[in-house]
Amino acid sequence: MTEHINIVVAEPSDVIRRGIRSVLTADDSVPAIIAEVGRAELLRESLLKNRPDVLIVNPVFGAHLPPAAIRREFPDTRCVMLSSSHADASAKSLFDDMISVGDSAHTIREQILRPFASRKSSRNHDSLSQREKDVVVCVVKGMTNRQIADELHLSHHTVGTHRRNISSKLGIHSTSGLTVYAISSKLISLEEINGA
Repeated sequence: MTEHINIVVAEPSDVIRRGIRSVLTADDSVPAIIAEVGRAELLRESLLKNRPDVLIVNPVFGAHLPPAAIRREFPDTRCVMLSSSHADASAKSLFDDMISVGDSAHTIREQILRPFASRKSSRNHDSLSQREKDVVVCVVKGMTNRQIADELHLSHHTVGTHRRNISSKLGIHSTSGLTVYAISSKLISLEEINGA
């Protein structure tokens, strides 16, 4: 089962909310369920309903529900300030982190999703069976399903099942993605890939 992170974007501007949603859903390495709140008086209700892992909030919402109150009531929610060019820099200390409407898409994804990507990757690495790890190594070496079946003494059908399970567990659907995963998880070295 794919693990999602819940995010609430609290911002009065439709354009900015939709932009943040678009940026965060452009990369499916960490699937996100995103709720949007356009009015400050609806923020608490949205937090109760969605129980987000991350709240991205424009500081103007703080007049209705201050960051300190959010922290007390929702201690497991990471509170990220959404800054604009005219935002009060002193407000930053009230939040766990900050992103700016002027940040690049890559920077925003990194700030919001990075903590979840590393936790997910370590959990999913542990959740792969040894046989699935063997299949990952073979895929990264460029072997076809038939070659993997012969190498690991499995049926062609079983290799296909292992590959589907790997994709489901890791949320990775490309050979290049599996290659990065396999190297970073130390299942295979770059030298082994180049020698394959």
